[in-house]
Amino acid sequence: MVTASLPRSRFFTFVFLLSLSIIEMAIASLLLENFSGMGWSATFAEDSEGYLLVTRYFSGEHITATSHALLRYRLFSPLIPFLVSCLGKVLPLASAFFLINSLLWIGATFLFSLFARELLKRDDLAFTCSIIFTTSLPIMVWGLPIMVDMGGYFFIALVLYGDQKLKSLRGAAVIGTGAGLALLTKPTLASVLLFLIIYHVSRREKMRAFIIAVVGLVLVGSVYSYLGLEFKDLLSYSSPRHRGAFYVMNSLFFCFHGGLILILWSWKELKEKSRFYVLFLLSVLSFYIPFVHNPRLLFIIYPAVIPLMSVGADTLSLGLSEKFHWDKKAVFRLIIFMLVVVSNLLTGFYLYMTRTVSLRSIEDLLRGLKILV
Repeated sequence: MVTASLPRSRFFTFVFLLSLSIIEMAIASLLLENFSGMGWSATFAEDSEGYLLVTRYFSGEHITATSHALLRYRLFSPLIPFLVSCLGKVLPLASAFFLINSLLWIGATFLFSLFARELLKRDDLAFTCSIIFTTSLPIMVWGLPIMVDMGGYFFIALVLYGDQKLKSLRGAAVIGTGAGLALLTKPTLASVLLFLIIYHVSRREKMRAFIIAVVGLVLVGSVYSYLGLEFKDLLSYSSPRHRGAFYVMNSLFFCFHGGLILILWSWKELKEKSRFYVLFLLSVLSFYIPFVHNPRLLFIIYPAVIPLMSVGADTLSLGLSEKFHWDKKAVFRLIIFMLVVVSNLLTGFYLYMTRTVSLRSIEDLLRGLKILV
């Protein structure tokens, strides 16, 4: 077995994260199925219709003229539907989506652990980052259904980890390819490509930034050109909605909840690696703010937030142990356990409110209050 050569601690990490991810998938499936509504379920969510259209298109099925606008809009995210269409030759499309998203969930969890290890230089904190990631609300709500968000989370972790490890110019071409694939998974991940360019230019690595930009843009441009897409196709379903400060704060809360408080104890880490954290947040938020302020879209800032949560938990547990003479490891584990429990409870609450009760916006809430009055 591949894992047989791993040190005991690495083997434990592998088994624990794999087991935890599978358990969270099972919990997510139960919550998605039981708190159903608005025609959604464990496999079908708000954007599933469009991604199924793209999958059927790649499978060679005829798409009616009335669905062409939605098809062309969702063709800007062709990668995951294309992979599903290939697997769909032997599996039902819903099962193929579920299988691919499950593998992406597990893959993203391990890749994020590897990236966090490079960023934080501590195995224990990297392990904690992956625990927080795989139990996060956006992963549980949108990771398994017929959507492409799990693919987006996967490619973010893949590209950032690769950028840490592949330092040569040839490696830059590989990173550019990964960034292009991320964009082909979800167009808003152009923010990751933007970050890589700005980050390396700020480090005086202009040639690396240039190679990443050219390779990524040529790959994306070639695919979009082959599919015959035009910019106007992207605008057909992009009307801004559910936007505003309330929605941003709401999304931050459901994505990271109590972990946001822990960031207060991570100022030293933030200061030491401010270039990465600040540039990543600014790059991602520049693409997030103009569009829908939804938790699944905001969650792509996770590489610059979850590590700070992990460091904050470690610093806080050290402070509490010194002040009250508690065992530091026990305090730290309790904090992380509470984050996991809160995230799972919030997932159930979020699904109940948005699906069963159908409160997905301030307007929905006001209409419900009027009915009650």
